[in-house]
Amino acid sequence: MSEYRGVFSNDGLWWWTGTAWMPARPPDGRSARWTGTQWAAGGGSLSVWALIGIGLGLGFAEFVWAFLVFFITTSEVNALWEARGRVGYEDITDWPGSVPLLMTLLIIPIIVAILSSASLKRYWWIGVLCLAGWPAMAFAVDAFFTPGDQTGSIAAAGVFILALLTIGLIVNRIAWRRWRLSADGLRWVRGGRSFPTTSTDGRWRWDGQTWQPVPGPGGELSRALEEVQAVPEAQDREPKPTGA
Repeated sequence: MSEYRGVFSNDGLWWWTGTAWMPARPPDGRSARWTGTQWAAGGGSLSVWALIGIGLGLGFAEFVWAFLVFFITTSEVNALWEARGRVGYEDITDWPGSVPLLMTLLIIPIIVAILSSASLKRYWWIGVLCLAGWPAMAFAVDAFFTPGDQTGSIAAAGVFILALLTIGLIVNRIAWRRWRLSADGLRWVRGGRSFPTTSTDGRWRWDGQTWQPVPGPGGELSRALEEVQAVPEAQDREPKPTGA
């Protein structure tokens, strides 16, 4: 099987070293990935494209719901104004249901901010601003070009964006905490999650940076046993070239 050295298994989860199959993912399956030459930082449970798709879908839902909220609110406020004999000025807060409905517009941006921060390790803030903060930024731009004193509206939008970034920072720090070795050295632990340090076949141990062969008798890896076990494994996993 040495002619297959330097190939991934068909599912991309194993790498053939020339003598044995090495896992191409760390124990948690996502914090890093083997490129074929080195370990690179991994991503979250959602890919960037999946995150963009979810953000666009929820953004469209936010747009539709915002239209309904403003339609319902303005209709009720106008009805109250008509009932008063068109006396005074219309105020969106005249109707008791206005504030609760307007507050529901904050739910989707918060959800998107949490997903972005948990899925993007380094550039989480870009996901928060672009996918979650755009409604507040659009509101601030609209308020800026609206005649009259809109300082309060612009400040409210800024406070909400700052709140989204704060939520994102907290979620990112929790989701991407460092893995630590358990006291017995058998598991990698982060928060309430833990994984064995050994691979599923028991022949590799994760040291925090890469997989190391588990020593056999006498401190040496039993290559003869590896060769015997590797042949059926390689046939089952059907290795393919890296560039394929």
